[in-house]
Amino acid sequence: MFGRRTPICVTLVTAIMAACASDQVRTSSYVHPTYQWTNFTTYHQRRDTLVEVHGRLFGLDRRAFEEAVTARMQGQHAGPPTRFTTRPGPSAEKGLRVIMAFDAKPVGGGLCSAKAFEPGDYGPETALVAAWCWEDRADSEVWAWVSGLQGPDDPRFRRLVGETTMDLFPPRGERRYEDRDRDRDRMRRSRTKGNRDKYDKSSKK
Repeated sequence: MFGRRTPICVTLVTAIMAACASDQVRTSSYVHPTYQWTNFTTYHQRRDTLVEVHGRLFGLDRRAFEEAVTARMQGQHAGPPTRFTTRPGPSAEKGLRVIMAFDAKPVGGGLCSAKAFEPGDYGPETALVAAWCWEDRADSEVWAWVSGLQGPDDPRFRRLVGETTMDLFPPRGERRYEDRDRDRDRMRRSRTKGNRDKYDKSSKK
């Protein structure tokens, strides 16, 4: 009896594990040599940060979808607070912005220098590509994927946007071409800690 039940249990466990795995957000990120954590603490803390949203709208009108994206970005970073918004006030630093492109790819340049965005072919998964830009220069970039996403009310959407935002602003920039999955818990614990060292303006040049 017990021997006949074992394959059924194994099958159920395998199915559950596969289902859980399909819900996971996968990210890969690249921190460019120009990246400076002090850029964030100096130019974004307690100020508005411009966000540009491109690509798939999941059936919503543009403004509603933009608000859904920026709402899920709030607080998803280490260091002092900033207000992510597609309609910034005068406190926003000119030239600095975040690109969030859903199931889309840039046309005529990279994420920060693109002339436009067009639909990308990412298969059955939802893809989010993002960048932190100084004018047309990307200082950090993130590629994220998740399966089965239904829309902004789906918990996977919150994780997709939140984890992408977190990976855009690592407290240190020395690790490059590296998946930061293992660092997320540490970064969540350190959200309220910021490095307030003086920004080296030469990084803009």
